Amino acid sequence: MLPPAERRNGHPPRLVYQGTLSTNGGHYDLREIFRAIVGGGLSLDVYPSRHVPAYSELAAELTGLRVHATLPRSRLLAELPEYDFGWAGFNSALNGPHLDTCLPNKAYEYLGCGLPVLTLQHRALVRLLGDGCLGLSLASLKDLVGQLAAVDVAALRRRIAAARPELTVEANIHRLAGLYEVVAT
Repeated sequence: MLPPAERRNGHPPRLVYQGTLSTNGGHYDLREIFRAIVGGGLSLDVYPSRHVPAYSELAAELTGLRVHATLPRSRLLAELPEYDFGWAGFNSALNGPHLDTCLPNKAYEYLGCGLPVLTLQHRALVRLLGDGCLGLSLASLKDLVGQLAAVDVAALRRRIAAARPELTVEANIHRLAGLYEVVAT
């Protein structure tokens, strides 16, 4: 059960990221992105899939960044609806072409929890979000507070709640079966 779409969690909005983190310069090296988010006046809570000490150290330096302990999946999914937006923007410095073709699980988890998804022009995610129907694709992190203030979050949450059944494997099994038919022939 989703919380009411009309709830307003925070002013400015509260962002959450859940998943993999790294420090190797790859697409999960999100330190500079996190700096930009909280540097712009937003709060960001991070639920890592595994502990990465560099992110705890970064949180100690930055007001607004909180790195939580790794949670079991059921507890994590219970926490996510308390936020305003789920973050799915990645570092494209090394793996931009890969990011343009992948749909991360976290996007579906955020949507399943009723959260609009925020991303950074990753093409596959942009298509999934459908011109603002399920979240936002940001050209930059500049004035992120202002960009998010212009969003009707309650309307966005209502669209997500209505779209959730169509995002399941069961609703799309015919597409998968069709793909297998094409590939197998």
